[in-house]
Amino acid sequence: MRSRKLTSLAFRYSFWDGIRQYEAKHHDYLQTQIGNPDGADKPNKKYYDPRMALRAGEEAMAARLVKAADDLLCTNVLN
Repeated sequence: MRSRKLTSLAFRYSFWDGIRQYEAKHHDYLQTQIGNPDGADKPNKKYYDPRMALRAGEEAMAARLVKAADDLLCTNVLN
């Protein structure tokens, strides 16, 4: 039971960490909807869309899931 709770916590943390990394990487683009380091009149729609941050979280969680499967020796067991 304890390992399942720790795994769940690791997945939730990895999702949050993916969103945090996205925000840190695109911080200057997320301050306003128009105007960024590329130009004062450039739109930020691509970065400002919340689906982009959620996708970054999902990708980080998927990577953590693969790492957990490797740690538990659960990969390539059916070959």
